Parts: sequence; structure tokens; C-alpha cells
Amino acid sequence: MFNIVLKKQNIIQYSFFVIFIILLYPILVFDSINKTNPINFMMYIVSLVIFVYAIYSIKEKNINSYNIFLFGFFIALFFNTFNLSSKQFEKDLNDFYLFLVGPFVVFVILYISENVKFNKMVVRTYIKVDVNTFYIGIIFFYMILKLYIGLSVGFRVFEYGDITQIQSGDKFKVSGISGLAVTFQWMLLIFAPYVKRKYIPKS
Repeated sequence: MFNIVLKKQNIIQYSFFVIFIILLYPILVFDSINKTNPINFMMYIVSLVIFVYAIYSIKEKNINSYNIFLFGFFIALFFNTFNLSSKQFEKDLNDFYLFLVGPFVVFVILYISENVKFNKMVVRTYIKVDVNTFYIGIIFFYMILKLYIGLSVGFRVFEYGDITQIQSGDKFKVSGISGLAVTFQWMLLIFAPYVKRKYIPKS
């Protein structure tokens, strides 16, 4: 994605499109505490730019795990800034940090796994990682993290309450650990097409 050569004509076209959508912010975003929130506006712009760039990457370099991830995550984040639900809280700098740093780490991992080849200076052979072994490793660490979270704050599936109301997931999160678990969850989803079928549930 980094080595895409942007043509002048494409830069102009995409820039006009992005600017046009940015100008629609007052119309697209629902009335809420976030409509006049500068953090929400910044997330609106950043998510818009990244998912438009992901579209350009898909068009120029075909489908890859990293540009599909960028497109899927940031188009969802873009619509999140519309404040379609009245249950959304006011966004702050922590949201800006969490919604950008985590996805960026996932993007770097995916990009490296598809494009970068490491060369050992001594034996001069390429390091090759078996995707199936890598996938099993992710599953293992994901299960460890989820088990740790469950033992620390309880398992949501065993939480009994008013069945007419949706249970909030905030009480079942461990700061830092839950975010890492979600990152592994995304990686499991993205690498699923590249592993043996025995690791994927049959439809």
C-alpha cells in the first residue's frame, strides 16, 4: 500500500470527493453531543481519508488482507461518527487514540506478512512463517486472553439479568487486554481464508 504511485489526476479526483464529503458533515451527522465535538469531527475526517485510500489501494493493487481490513474497519468507524444511536457517549481523546493506534498495529502486521521478506545476514535465507502454525498461535493466545478476561471480570455468557434488555459489555472489559484480544480476533478473521479448512468451522 505504501508503494502505490498516486497519479495527479487521481489525487485531484479523490481530493475533491473527500472535501465534498467533509462539507456534508453538518448534514450527515445526527444531532447529538458529538455533532459539535472536535474529536468526532477529526475521526470523521481521518476515517474518511483512510477508507477512500483503501478503495484506491484495492483498485490499484487488487484485494489484500491489509486494504480489506482498512476498508472494513474505517468505513465502520466513519459511519460510527454519524451518531446513529442515541446510546453513544461523547467521544474524547482516548477514543481517538484507541480507534487509531490499535488498527494501525493490525495494519502493519498484515502489511508486513504480505509484502516484507526478511533476510538473515548469516545464512542468507528467507524467514518463512507457516500460516497454519501462525494461525494456531493466534488462536492459543486469543483463548488465553479471553480466559484471563473471564476470570478477572466474569464471563458475559453467564451473566443473568433482564432478558428484555441488552447487557452492556463495558463491565466485562480489562483495560489493555480486551483491546489486544479484539486485535487477535480481527487477525483470526482476516487470516481465515489462508489456512487449512480444518481450522475453520464448516458452514
